[in-house]
Amino acid sequence: SRPALRFEGAFYLAQTAQPQARKAFERWYRAESARLFTLRTAQLAALHGFQYQQIRITAARTRWGSCSSRGTLSFAWRLVMAPPQVIDYVILHELAHTRIHNHSRLYWSLVQSIAPEFKALRNWLKINGHLLCLD
Repeated sequence: SRPALRFEGAFYLAQTAQPQARKAFERWYRAESARLFTLRTAQLAALHGFQYQQIRITAARTRWGSCSSRGTLSFAWRLVMAPPQVIDYVILHELAHTRIHNHSRLYWSLVQSIAPEFKALRNWLKINGHLLCLD
């Protein structure tokens, strides 16, 4: 059977799913974010020598990512709608917290060493983050 929502260059929503379109889109974005963040975090962690425990997907509206003291990285599913370089910045930001658990100068120096354009990417999120939604 075909899924209620699929993406093949464009979104296709089954007619029977149209009354609950928002839920279908959210389910699709959550699944896509889990797939993307799991893959991309593993790639970036290996590339830069970071270690983490697991990935969680959240429904946060303003916090794009977080890192627990035990190394669990959490990402808001809405972030999957951002440009790839912005997603990479947020992943790298959280990976950096696996080494330095604060926003000290040392922390930002580490972030800049792995994401030199981080200020522009962080600014993109400040300006455009409100657009990463289904409303």
